[in-house]
Amino acid sequence: MSLDQARGRLLIHLLVLLDVVLSCPDAVTQDVLTARYNYARTGSTFAGINTDSFRNGWHKVGDLHVDGRVYAQPLVVNGVETAPGVRHNVVYIATEHNHLYAFDADMLAPIWDRFLGNNDRTKMGSAGCDGISPDGIGIEATPVIDRNMLRVYVSFRVNEQEEPDTAYQELVALDIRNGQIVGGPVEVRANGFLPQWERSRASLLLQNGQVYVAFASRCEDPGMPIFHGFIFAYDAISLAMSGEFPVTRLRCSRAPIGGPA
Repeated sequence: MSLDQARGRLLIHLLVLLDVVLSCPDAVTQDVLTARYNYARTGSTFAGINTDSFRNGWHKVGDLHVDGRVYAQPLVVNGVETAPGVRHNVVYIATEHNHLYAFDADMLAPIWDRFLGNNDRTKMGSAGCDGISPDGIGIEATPVIDRNMLRVYVSFRVNEQEEPDTAYQELVALDIRNGQIVGGPVEVRANGFLPQWERSRASLLLQNGQVYVAFASRCEDPGMPIFHGFIFAYDAISLAMSGEFPVTRLRCSRAPIGGPA
């Protein structure tokens, strides 16, 4: 997979993998609902592949045009009923510009696109550590899909004012059939959690009716650390926060979001 940075175009060499999967009748039911295929993060479905694809040679099958860089892993759901009686094998792609796209995985045609809000495209702050995302921080964590509830959960960063201290983090649930919001968005808030210094880069996890979202620092600053790692749990239906875990000691020198220091 390569990326045209100027136009934000994703060239889906990764869709060679979909070509292998979707061209095999026995494998068409294999969905990719979470990062690296399963909760063990093994990177494989262990369902086998179409050996004819090896004999014929792997090749690029097409381009998908998206707005923004792509760090999250694309996900796949087969047989999605996007309209009454209309079903598609769908690939979902999230970008740093806070777009979530659904494409027909066979025809490579767009189905829907949901924009979740402006990200930090400019004025990222004075830390000088945002080289990984020179065009902003948006959706970085791989979303997770609930096949039964027809939902995709997305963690993303919003900064409408594009000032260093106005960013905030949100979690939202979208209908995988049409991109409509069906839960949230809810703002991530906790004592000691400074959203302007956090990045949601770990893949989301859905287990036992809970959605888990993890955060780490936006950059490393050993001289004056003002950020902390956090793991949050949200109810998958209501998106109400059900738990939080700071992975480092809370010794913030600045007033945290959501309460006094």
